[in-house]
Amino acid sequence: MQITSVVGSENCRGIPLKGWDSVRAALQAYSEGKARGARATSNHQAEAIEQMGGGLAVGLMLYAGALAGSPDAFVERMLNEAETAIRRNGRWNRHYDYDSQGNFFKTTVEIELRDKKEDIYVLNVHAAYVGDAPEQGLADFLGVPRTLLSKSVVITTEPLDASRFAFDFSQIYEGIGGLLGLDANVGQQIAEHMMSGDQFDGPKGFVLKEDGDVRVTLSLGRVERRFVHEGDRKFRDTWRRDGSIVIGLLDESYEDRSKKEAPTFVITVSQKPTDENQYGYTPVWDAELRQRITTLADEIGKAMQSI
Repeated sequence: MQITSVVGSENCRGIPLKGWDSVRAALQAYSEGKARGARATSNHQAEAIEQMGGGLAVGLMLYAGALAGSPDAFVERMLNEAETAIRRNGRWNRHYDYDSQGNFFKTTVEIELRDKKEDIYVLNVHAAYVGDAPEQGLADFLGVPRTLLSKSVVITTEPLDASRFAFDFSQIYEGIGGLLGLDANVGQQIAEHMMSGDQFDGPKGFVLKEDGDVRVTLSLGRVERRFVHEGDRKFRDTWRRDGSIVIGLLDESYEDRSKKEAPTFVITVSQKPTDENQYGYTPVWDAELRQRITTLADEIGKAMQSI
């Protein structure tokens, strides 16, 4: 297996805020457009409407927004609704469309109580056309780093041939066996794990190491799914295993279906979940834990580059 690139990737989402007053202040700042990118969605929509119906259409859209009340009143209504839901189940979210005002146009807002004892909330903002850019802008304005969900190392390899990949997981031991204290047979263990499951329930990431509240996992990245549907409820298994090697089909390119993507697998460092059935990663706002995760991921990346 020839590794062609090793690239780090940080996954951040949500702004950690201590106390309900901090949530109120953050949303008010967003409403007032103090966050970089907060106006991007409404500006994009205004331009689209102007192209279709001229300046009058834009004026009507802005006038309709003004009828919803002042920004303070809109934020207060949002907070009152959110507070009721959070008391009940610890989380609230809502997507605002034409019922919004100003910078909340076509924007999804989510507030979650992550630590009841410490009174820590995580605020998520996602806007049409620009994704989480306004959330990053708000975090920058507040001077608060967004929570770290995970830090990954994406390893790209040469394809086996024009249509197949071949991952030799014995090279995991060569690269990071010493760093993580892995078993010498970890390559075969990974390959066996990846071949478990069926077309309805494939394997989750292979846990390479757990150290207290930090977990390191390996999962397959950009490759074709193992079971290919062939009609009439029939599936064809396209993978096979040879010791520590897993062989399967390359994924098609998103831009050009006639081309194939270079195969990847991913090593991810994250906080160990308190509930194994939870969806997604646990957000990290603690500076010391964040640094440990980041440092370990960087060390893994350097070690894999040395193979």
